[in-house]
Amino acid sequence: MQIVADPKSSQSSIIGFTDKGYTAFVVLLVAIGLWLRLRNLGALSLMVDEGVEALAIRSILDDGWPDMESGLVYLRFPLFLYVQAAFAALFELNEFWLRFPGILFGAATIPAVYVLGKEIANKPVAAAAATIIALSAWHIDISRYGRPYIALQFFFVLSLLFLYRGFLLDSRRSRYAFLCTFLLTVLTHELGQVLIVAFLVALLCPGLSSGTRLRNGIWGIGLAGLMVVVRKLAGFQLPDGIVWASVGGDDHAGFLRRIFGSLGLPLPRLPQLTGFGEADPALLILVLGIVAGGVMFIVWQAYQTKEWRGAAIAIPVIGLAAAYQVIAAGLLLAVYLAVIVGRRKLATDRTLLAVMVVSAITCGLWLVILVTSAGLGIPQALLEMSSFPEIYKYLFRWLIKGWPVLGILFIGASVWLFARLIRRDEPRVPMFLLGSLYFPAIFASVFESSFVPTYIAHLFPVVILIVVVGVWQIGTIIANRLEVARRVPEPAIMGLLLVVLLLVNADFNIASAYAVGDRTYQSERHPVRNIITFHRYSDLHQDFKGPATYVGRNRHPDDVVAAIGMDYATQIYHFYSGGVDFGISTLEYIDQFGLEADDKIIHYTTGYEYIVGENELRHLLDSYRGRLWILGDLRVLRQGPPLDSAEPLKEVLRDIITDPEFIGEDGFSFATKVK
Repeated sequence: MQIVADPKSSQSSIIGFTDKGYTAFVVLLVAIGLWLRLRNLGALSLMVDEGVEALAIRSILDDGWPDMESGLVYLRFPLFLYVQAAFAALFELNEFWLRFPGILFGAATIPAVYVLGKEIANKPVAAAAATIIALSAWHIDISRYGRPYIALQFFFVLSLLFLYRGFLLDSRRSRYAFLCTFLLTVLTHELGQVLIVAFLVALLCPGLSSGTRLRNGIWGIGLAGLMVVVRKLAGFQLPDGIVWASVGGDDHAGFLRRIFGSLGLPLPRLPQLTGFGEADPALLILVLGIVAGGVMFIVWQAYQTKEWRGAAIAIPVIGLAAAYQVIAAGLLLAVYLAVIVGRRKLATDRTLLAVMVVSAITCGLWLVILVTSAGLGIPQALLEMSSFPEIYKYLFRWLIKGWPVLGILFIGASVWLFARLIRRDEPRVPMFLLGSLYFPAIFASVFESSFVPTYIAHLFPVVILIVVVGVWQIGTIIANRLEVARRVPEPAIMGLLLVVLLLVNADFNIASAYAVGDRTYQSERHPVRNIITFHRYSDLHQDFKGPATYVGRNRHPDDVVAAIGMDYATQIYHFYSGGVDFGISTLEYIDQFGLEADDKIIHYTTGYEYIVGENELRHLLDSYRGRLWILGDLRVLRQGPPLDSAEPLKEVLRDIITDPEFIGEDGFSFATKVK
């Protein structure tokens, strides 16, 4: 039985929307989605990390293997890289064909979301979710980006479909299909590893027999082992004699980073707990006293009721609250509600009441401590208390800032589904929807990350499904209250709600979707619903191609090229110009992207040497004057990464770059030859 039942009128409702009608509708959505994603696909320059993708594909075309000029083998996304290389081999390595595979995966995600939505809900819900995916301007943007995020999303959705069918509905064929899509997901991007965390749904879902849980557990162990093996084969591979640069020296963090890196994982971001050093001793003693009293009450309550399992969860909740880790305490409290409370009335659970009261008081006291003793403002104090795991930074801030209406609906629908899970009211679908989104999101938010919206692209369809299921429930309540359900078909109600949802979300309408293909180098982009969200680089699509190809056409064989800009920018310059010899940067970026080889620090893919100080730059100018080209962004000479803290270096550059020979169509990307 499904949490959202199939409408009784689905066979004879609006304009013959039978099963064939829904199929035709999805086919139409795919056609529209393809058209919107293909329009002017190759019109603009490579952007962000499409440069490293192009360099790796060129190596595959030349050697059959993505060995970069630095010596590093770039196998981070082997599946998607070789799909791109296949299209480049058949046609041409240019902007269009590098991005074309993403178009196919993006369009294929539309029917995949429909099938998953139909499986867990009903056809109107599935059609509404597929419509949003087809028309989402951000989804179109991700599809038009020549990186594997959209392919990851497609395989992630397929994997969830087979996870649901195979391990919750007990379909043997779907379990083997899940094995295949699991492998494809992990080979597509490192974030595919979170699929093993989503598999916890198959172990924790209420209603499964002990035998089913045991079988699913064995599958989980096998999948985890398989994932470790696959991730050891994929990723960055360095030859002997080349190591990652550590300009600032190695420390315990670097040691731990190497250990986790050997497992294919970044370093965890642990809470700093700096508030303990700033706290007023009297307030700190008060916090500890309240916590001790709460723990003693819970132990006494467990002794009275013989319910030690609840105490084993409740006491850590109080401990986390005592360390002002609000998010971690809230997540563990959710576990308590889901596992312990069940159908019991919340007000009768004294342990829960103690946890709530003690946690609220201690968190309130910590807010006072951080504001008065640590000198933080209230917003900063709240962020400090919500820093582990960084689920807000990883997921919620993008939804709230980029899709405010969607974000509110998502939070409301999540609460409603969690309430259904607590009440054990057909818990399979709530557990599946919540677990397949929140388990991977929480896991990913524990580790070091750039926390950019593209890193949640694989979760976006699940967010949409949760929202649409919630909107369907709202529509059902409204229809029942107004007594129109008998007169108006339920699919028509869903259709009306979908229209409203599309109108109130700027990202989900045909005008926004159509505008994506009409962008130029002067078109402003949304600061969040974007491929890149770095300050100063998210506003426009930068014209790397114009200046770099100008250099490529005009450079002489003995000329050298130096590039200023973020790591991704210099790689794009390298691709278009025929090669960058020097990168003008800072030590901070060398620590992130440098390799040590032959007593030199070089860029990890292109192999160019770094210039990190004004003296090195002056030596470069003296050595190659009359033969030196400089590529870059005029805005960086004023302010912006990677030269934020390098004012002396910028002064030298401003002295020599006064009248660039070539300015790109964006108005700030330039190429000039030093006379």
